[in-house]
Amino acid sequence: MNNRSSQNAAEILLDIKAVTLSPEKPFVYVSGIHSPIYTDNRLLMGYPKKRAEITGYIADVIKERGIQAETIAGTATAGIAPAAWIADRLLLPMIFVRKKLKGYGTGKLVEGIIQKGKNIVLIEDVISTGKSSLNAVDAIRNEGGTVDICIAFFEYGFNDTRDKFKEKNVTLYTLTTLDALVDVALKKGMLKEKDKALVLSWRKDPWKWTEEAKKRFPRAEKTEY
Repeated sequence: MNNRSSQNAAEILLDIKAVTLSPEKPFVYVSGIHSPIYTDNRLLMGYPKKRAEITGYIADVIKERGIQAETIAGTATAGIAPAAWIADRLLLPMIFVRKKLKGYGTGKLVEGIIQKGKNIVLIEDVISTGKSSLNAVDAIRNEGGTVDICIAFFEYGFNDTRDKFKEKNVTLYTLTTLDALVDVALKKGMLKEKDKALVLSWRKDPWKWTEEAKKRFPRAEKTEY
């Protein structure tokens, strides 16, 4: 992903508030973590032109990296729509992975047709710890699928996340990162210079950042994540 495309992707996510920065009034995730950033890339569903642009960037990554994509996969639920956009643009088959086994009918975890030997590319909206993505990789492989590429719209950049992908022999590509997004937010006046370090320090140790935030902001409201 070139720097210009990364900045453009970051600008899109900021403009539609798919990613929101709020260091002075942090969000609280269901896990209990306090955070200066909240991501909801599902908002792209409401912006056809913006999502077409983002989809184009994903297609560029696949082309520029020489990725032999033969099936597109998404994760339930947030990754299904992005996977559908990419599959439609590239005229490729699509599958998606449930969070848990379907409790009725065939009891599937992976929906769609997996053709053994075909290269499957996993599409994600956001990468945090990578747990849901790698669970999807395991599910696809258990069904006989071949998947060693994951492409995401946005990545926080936690220290050990990419190591987890390497351990699973999965190459991770992302359109844009927290660093790029912070730089764009500064240029657009959506973030103060004094808050840049505060936002980036959250990535290094979210739980330590949370303890400090609890002292500064004792009444932070919980946000589903």
